[in-house]
Amino acid sequence: MIDKIKKFFRPALPPKDQHVWVVVFVPRESNDFWTLFTWHRPGFDHCFAIRYDKYCGQWLLNDWSSHGLYSEVLPKNDLDNIIRNCVHGNWSALKYKSQAYNSIPLLAFFCVTAVKHLVGIKTWAVTPYQLHCALKKDGAESIFDIKDKPEGEN
Repeated sequence: MIDKIKKFFRPALPPKDQHVWVVVFVPRESNDFWTLFTWHRPGFDHCFAIRYDKYCGQWLLNDWSSHGLYSEVLPKNDLDNIIRNCVHGNWSALKYKSQAYNSIPLLAFFCVTAVKHLVGIKTWAVTPYQLHCALKKDGAESIFDIKDKPEGEN
């Protein structure tokens, strides 16, 4: 019985299968319950994760929202739009190598919880901005940082 329990709680990813995730932070599209927690951090109202799958040669999107879990192969146009919004808009993206970590969520399952489990970071972050800070602290690299934007754009 103990062996079965240990197998259930084994790390989600062995080190050889770790993935590099791009965690994208976006502004809110509408006012909802989470506005109470994120109004003071513009651009960090929601987050989702994408990664390139070398086996199928496609980008994969994983997004949890009030509409449920959304996972799909990302069409090239959508990937272009994500990049465009990160470069010219007020979206933010971090590159993070997944960790071999698996646990049962202690908090309700929202976008931050979903991304934390996808990338395997162990943190108490509840809001997208807190997750952004935790990922940066754990070595995530900024992608399309403000300093990379063309002259004259914010």
